[in-house]
Amino acid sequence: MKKKLASKCFIARSFFLLFVLFGFHANLTAQTFYYNGTGDLNNVASWGANANGTGTAPADFTTNNQVFIIQNGTSITHNSGVFAVAGTNSKIVMGNPTYASPATPSPAITITINAGSQITTAGNVNFEVSLPSSGNHKIIYKNTSAISFSTVMNDPNLELVFDGNTLTTTTNRTFGNVSIINNANITMAGASIVLNNLLVEEGSTLAGPLDASGNYIAIKTGGSVTINGTLRAGRQGSVTSPNVGGLYSTGIALPVVAASSQATLLFQSATTPPALTLGANSTVDYYRGFGATQTGVQGITPWAYANLILSNDATASNRSFSAAGNITVAKNFIVRLRSTASITQPSTSTNVRLLPTAKMMIDSANIFPTNGRLTLQSDLSGTASIGALASGASITGNVTVQQFISAGARSFRFLSHPFNSNQKLSQLVDNIDITGNAAGTIGQLGQTAVVGFTATSTNNPSAFLFNTSSANGNVTNDGGWTAINDTSTANWNVARGIRVLVRGTKSQAGTLNGTNNNPSALTLDMSGVINQGQVVTNLAIGGTGATEGFNLVGNPYPSPVNIGAVLNAATNIGNTIYLRNPITSSYITINPIPPSYIIPANAAFFVKANASTSLTFNESNKVNCTSCATVFKSAIPNNRFEMQFEKDGEVYDNLIVNFTNNPSISQNKNEAVKLMNSTLNVYAVSSNNKRLAATTSSLKTSKIRLGILLPKTADAQTFNLRITDFNLNFKGSLVLHDKLNNSFTPINETTVYQLQINPLNPESVGENRLEIIVKN
Repeated sequence: MKKKLASKCFIARSFFLLFVLFGFHANLTAQTFYYNGTGDLNNVASWGANANGTGTAPADFTTNNQVFIIQNGTSITHNSGVFAVAGTNSKIVMGNPTYASPATPSPAITITINAGSQITTAGNVNFEVSLPSSGNHKIIYKNTSAISFSTVMNDPNLELVFDGNTLTTTTNRTFGNVSIINNANITMAGASIVLNNLLVEEGSTLAGPLDASGNYIAIKTGGSVTINGTLRAGRQGSVTSPNVGGLYSTGIALPVVAASSQATLLFQSATTPPALTLGANSTVDYYRGFGATQTGVQGITPWAYANLILSNDATASNRSFSAAGNITVAKNFIVRLRSTASITQPSTSTNVRLLPTAKMMIDSANIFPTNGRLTLQSDLSGTASIGALASGASITGNVTVQQFISAGARSFRFLSHPFNSNQKLSQLVDNIDITGNAAGTIGQLGQTAVVGFTATSTNNPSAFLFNTSSANGNVTNDGGWTAINDTSTANWNVARGIRVLVRGTKSQAGTLNGTNNNPSALTLDMSGVINQGQVVTNLAIGGTGATEGFNLVGNPYPSPVNIGAVLNAATNIGNTIYLRNPITSSYITINPIPPSYIIPANAAFFVKANASTSLTFNESNKVNCTSCATVFKSAIPNNRFEMQFEKDGEVYDNLIVNFTNNPSISQNKNEAVKLMNSTLNVYAVSSNNKRLAATTSSLKTSKIRLGILLPKTADAQTFNLRITDFNLNFKGSLVLHDKLNNSFTPINETTVYQLQINPLNPESVGENRLEIIVKN
């Protein structure tokens, strides 16, 4: 009986062992399914046990030991939902691997993962990439979740395209090309990624590794990086090695050792500079990091940047930025830091240059110490500027400010300076010839030249201040012009202009004696501590005649300003401003003062003070400008037009005519005295025979008399009289009557009239040739 029982137990144990062994073996045998090339990947009907995707479909994607091979197509799109493989020992394989049946790799496949869809793996499930028979596999992300690639990835040339999506990835794999396109926003803060090539398209953003030194973007030998969009770069330094980091490092061994470098881009090639291209619209944002224990200095790689941003959202203290070499910025240089962050001043071997048309802005309460190494450059394309500074922001130390002056015009110019203290004329004499004598008189031979000025046969002055108390309205040489007769006195006041004759580069042959009237282009440069914050300048009253109360005001900032906003906020001033056109040696009359009128840096203008008053400039008055001076008008005032007198594309004079149909309104409201030009002058003649650059007449007036002056030494010339800013809303018409030709030309928004002027013919000039006839 005992033997039978033992035999039965042995048989039972044997069956149990066989069951366990066969069952375990069955679990080790993976079942393979193939995508059939149609339908979404998360649909079991899209899969089959045969190599072409036909045959038995999987029951689900969660059973253990299943392999899903994506093949049978070169362009596959996953449109919606989640393709999630979650079974133990299961995997997804992109392309037919060599160990699958049939044992032939498939051609290159492109998988597009559309918005709203995902491919995910869970637990110990892998996503592998096989080696294609030709070409490179590609994954196009339009979703917001990255695939978690497994350790086994046979294709190192896999291409990734981030297309218009926002995605964070922490991958630590080797890829081929990575492209970020169509305004995609990709974060690789925790990635340890190796690439052949990297492209960030314009409008797209890549945030690189920022904190741990073991994270990086490494570029293999022969690879390149092209940034046309935004790259958030800059690795935070450590306590023991504070000066490492920056945009790139070269000669990095792969695989990367965690502590070998902390730059954002690591190039295996030892070539310096590396194959890094920053496009014309690229932005490099140096982000200081956020680790609480990281207190080192962030190095800013010496480079030519299109746009450069220094930013820091961290709360930790001592987050400094430092440049170890020359930096140039072509467009925008923005400082945007927490108050606990700082910028180390440039060394004596470091220069920060803002190229022409560039603009510097400080958006936070931080100090930018220049150490005298910041230069605002200028050329024919424009002049670099410093935009509005945030409350608490400041720039310390000297700033070098340049001003380009084009060739071909030997004429007086109205200049201002942007510094917070009165300046000496010695700021200019290294760039241009300035003449003068100790007495400041004109036309007396044998006078001694001022030390620092260029000597001539007469030593007549060529630089002047405008003294309002001495103004007398003299049309030949107003008494307000006071010669500057030394270079050592700081008499060029803050927010004030001077008049300087510019006749080409310093010591240019023939420009002093008048034998060369084609001066070369030049660049002025001045250096000092710039005005920041609010600037208030008091206007002087006094003088007599037409220029009584006139003040030559200068732009006090190294930036274009909206002078219209400044003047409209003031009281007791006239309703006209006068700018100088150096090409034509004529005044540009602006009447009335518009809400917005932009003047460039280093420019000055005339405005009249009717009583004691001041002008207040604020940081908010700084603006952008591409072709100053530029008028931005919300609307042209009613019942007015402007006459411009043009030749060879330049405006030589202008006349503004305003009308009112309300006799109770003073006709003097929008009148402006005529400041006389050295060439053509066209003006309105008032009822009391005043010369006006802007006049206001009643619509009941039948005629407006005009005057014409052209120096008798000038040749007979033809100007185009062009009507601009035409806006009349009364029932009537206007006619230009030319008595010389007995012609009558309707005045409207399209009028262009050829005005032929012979200064030797008394009937061609004077105040009895032209008139405007008002017909109601």
